Amino acid sequence: MPPVLRLFTAAFLVLSAISAVASDIYYHLNRFRQCCTLIYDDPLFVDLWHYAYIFRFFHTAAFFSNAERFAYPAPSAVIYDALYHLGPHAQAIFLATELASCILAAILFFQCVRRIGLRRFPAAILAISTLVFSYPLLCLFQAGNIEIFLCMLTAGGMVAVLNKRENAAAILWAAAGALKIYPLVLLGLFLSRDKWRSLVIGIAAFLAISFLSMWFVGPTIPVAFAGTLNGVGGFVSSYVGMARTEELSVDHSILAPIKVFAFVLAHRTGTLSYLTKPYLVIAGTLALLAFFLRARHMPIANQLLFLFAAMVALPPVSYDHTLVHLYAPWAMLVVIALRAAAAGVTLPGLRTCFLSFAVLFTSQRFIYYHWIHPNGTFKAIALILLMTAVLRYPIPRQSCDTIAHPHPESHLSA
Repeated sequence: MPPVLRLFTAAFLVLSAISAVASDIYYHLNRFRQCCTLIYDDPLFVDLWHYAYIFRFFHTAAFFSNAERFAYPAPSAVIYDALYHLGPHAQAIFLATELASCILAAILFFQCVRRIGLRRFPAAILAISTLVFSYPLLCLFQAGNIEIFLCMLTAGGMVAVLNKRENAAAILWAAAGALKIYPLVLLGLFLSRDKWRSLVIGIAAFLAISFLSMWFVGPTIPVAFAGTLNGVGGFVSSYVGMARTEELSVDHSILAPIKVFAFVLAHRTGTLSYLTKPYLVIAGTLALLAFFLRARHMPIANQLLFLFAAMVALPPVSYDHTLVHLYAPWAMLVVIALRAAAAGVTLPGLRTCFLSFAVLFTSQRFIYYHWIHPNGTFKAIALILLMTAVLRYPIPRQSCDTIAHPHPESHLSA
């Protein structure tokens, strides 16, 4: 295994072990609720069943006028409706789908690195440990969030791009964007590569999926459209403009550390809506400048890493289960590191990237003082470091070509 992957594996396992030991200590000290590896002290699958009541009014105007507003676009409502129609077996089927998707991804990753030449034992350690001990997956399983479906779409789109199937990638990313908006950031890849046809296909797919979903959700498209805007807007005002101590610790948005600082200065009033608009303007402007002035001129791997990191870092609120989107670009970077090691090439910036991933894939909730948990702050910093590294150090295109069409190499030393 190349030194940079040894470093990642060691950092990842050490941070995971520290978190597990700290959580056990806190449990025995009866302080587990204040600081634990899990998101917060809520029942399992709380996100899955959060909207069960209002779906009694599905297909009616009351679905959108209910006090507990549905906070996602219409395509997400279609998925929730399908899950709720599974009846008493919904939770078991959803859990089985999550487990099967993660296990399949781990198997495909294991086979990929084996074909490149990594020995069986280190390949198994890398795949299994990342699957079993990853904090974002733990968050996803605890909450029962539908993010797993978005992750399949964004990862599938990345694989499609690396296989030069841009139109398929555009459709997959458009479908993910229709579910929760923010994955539309990935369509920026086609702007940088002058793939105008793929960009148009992506936009058309997004509009078509949204239109058909609103028609299904009903009772009419105008009512569904207005209700969607109201629900998403309510989410922004309720979650983005407020500082909740139990949620700030699992919010890795770049805005989150600013909210923590402002919350302390404001004597913990909890109302921070005045930060949202300036943040969106400043962060959006800086991200656009970074992309168009630097990222768009870099190799495909840099662009993908930058866009995936920006996708989960730039929204004004971004909880830790969204970090599952980073597994696909991480796997791409692992393949790049293996190819570079086999060729005897040292790629600058990989150490920073992999250390950032080690922080992003583990929990730092065992560190806290009173109500302040810097877990989200650490992850926001790691995302900034990751984006900075991929903007600074180009990754040769040849390293990415082998991801789409890997071929056996001489075995790498373990």
